[in-house]
Amino acid sequence: MKVNRLTIEKLQAEGISAKLALEDFGRGVNWNETVLAAWGADFETKFLQDAFRRIDRVVPFTFKVIDVRSLGHFPRARLGLTEYLGLGEACDYYGVPFDSSKAHDALYDTTKTAELALVLLKEAGTS
Repeated sequence: MKVNRLTIEKLQAEGISAKLALEDFGRGVNWNETVLAAWGADFETKFLQDAFRRIDRVVPFTFKVIDVRSLGHFPRARLGLTEYLGLGEACDYYGVPFDSSKAHDALYDTTKTAELALVLLKEAGTS
């Protein structure tokens, strides 16, 4: 909450219930043709599964996942580069514009993760 400058008051005033958010999350999505691209997919999928559990449901769909963080580290590892890069650093490294003042905003990070995934998948297809 500190990183994202959230308060309980702000969440109560502007937020929606977890149940509504999760129902909206899966609405209208063909999960047979959809891949979740996540920065740290293991953490994010556990978070998603736990969120559904908290509203007494299991994830009502199956999904495929790409871990963009790992995808970004593979080409660098082939060059002998092993230091960890965060999302902003990986975007900079691969030429995806990133405004660090917007980091940790959920929509911004999600958008940048998707943009980075597209760049990495394109590069993987040309290698």
